[in-house]
Amino acid sequence: MRCGRRAPPMYHCRRRLWRRTIPSAAAAAPQALAPAAPARAPTAPAEEPRRAASSAPELRETVREEVPGISLAREAERLLAPEWTVGCLPVDVLLEATGAVEVEAGPWLRAPGPGGDRGGRTASREIMSRIPLPKGGPMMPTTTRSKDAYSVEVCGEGAEVASICIDITIDLLDVPYGDCFLIKERILLEATTDGTGVVVSKAYALKFRKRTLVQGVIEMNSVGSQEKSGAALVAFLQRRGAPATPAPQATIVEAWELQRRVTLFHQTWEAPFLPHDGEKSCRWVDHHFRQHPWAQGITWVASALAGRPPLRPPGGWPEHSLGWSVAQAPSGPCDEDGWQYGFDFYTDPAVWGQPAELSHCRRRLWRCSLSQPPTPGRQVVSCPEEKQSAEAPGLGTIWMVLVALPLLLLPGLAAGRPGGALAGAGPEWTLRFPGGGAEQAEEVRVKAHCLKEMGACEVMNCTAEGEGRGAKMDLAWAADVVGS
Repeated sequence: MRCGRRAPPMYHCRRRLWRRTIPSAAAAAPQALAPAAPARAPTAPAEEPRRAASSAPELRETVREEVPGISLAREAERLLAPEWTVGCLPVDVLLEATGAVEVEAGPWLRAPGPGGDRGGRTASREIMSRIPLPKGGPMMPTTTRSKDAYSVEVCGEGAEVASICIDITIDLLDVPYGDCFLIKERILLEATTDGTGVVVSKAYALKFRKRTLVQGVIEMNSVGSQEKSGAALVAFLQRRGAPATPAPQATIVEAWELQRRVTLFHQTWEAPFLPHDGEKSCRWVDHHFRQHPWAQGITWVASALAGRPPLRPPGGWPEHSLGWSVAQAPSGPCDEDGWQYGFDFYTDPAVWGQPAELSHCRRRLWRCSLSQPPTPGRQVVSCPEEKQSAEAPGLGTIWMVLVALPLLLLPGLAAGRPGGALAGAGPEWTLRFPGGGAEQAEEVRVKAHCLKEMGACEVMNCTAEGEGRGAKMDLAWAADVVGS
């Protein structure tokens, strides 16, 4: 078909010819001999450092903000250290701001030395890590390996560091189409005019290594992810520069453990059991030898049988608290287990320190440390010693059965009485008291009230069996007594 003729509609292809005239070498020779134009003196903009390329079109800035409290000298020292560990800015950003794991910093690819665009010290190395990915399509992984090449430039020496520039080339190895593009980031920290902080800026650019049909999707997704990472970087630096808050002062709580010897000729020590011991019978007391305020809700029997303090603060144990441990008594000598010996339970510390062989009483101090004052309703953690305390058996037999119960119920338990004083077996008992009817029944009720207050048993019935026949008391032992 000749040129200029209109193509019929049945054709699918067409062509045309282009032409350009190139002068010969002889014609170009005179021009080569022409004197060269004199070189112009460099203008002021040409003297600007190449670092001004941070505002070049290929880098898009996502954040710029002033952050107080950041020391460029300290950050530069860590950046130029032989090893990058926790505390170095790139590692901390990956761990805290990005949420990366398996972070491994390689050796220097280029050791710190001169050669920066601003005459500063430069260095480069690589970091391998695994970073989380935002939720995407069904084929999108949740994490990806990331190979990051870092180039660091520090301008200034010692305490006079003016700026730190960190150029990062990120290669995501496990994302779809990850072989088609690279992410280039620049983090720039510049000292403020007053020297109290830094101005941080973050910019990025996408570099496509080969064509892909999803280039537009990749560019659109990178905008949102880069804005989020920029905000996370600023938030991380703000936390890093915030003044350290003083640690809350620990609250120390103390409790005394009291014990009485069964007799002077025995080596068995029990919780105080004599009638005049009063609140000391619960074993765990405060400095005035009254029931410890943390013992609310604990029966006296359970408290007396506990081998460790069964005491817990109101609301439970705060986190990072230290449980109970034996402490050195503030005054007077102690044995190797922390016990102090005396003739009776005196609050005056001067009377403690008697020989153990001649003493009827002993005490020792327990102490715990709370990370904050106890407050009801606080989130608590369990103390590992509480289970041990609950499971610790008492020393010897139950003091309530051996001592307190006979004192309260005599003569009801006198051996050899007709019919016996005790009827029934197991946890439910019937105690019979010979005597004079109603008056005897009233005395039984008083004794039953004492037993109930001490938590030893639950009294179910106190009745008189008739004139001259005495009285009886039906009771059920407390669960903790029966279990012991």
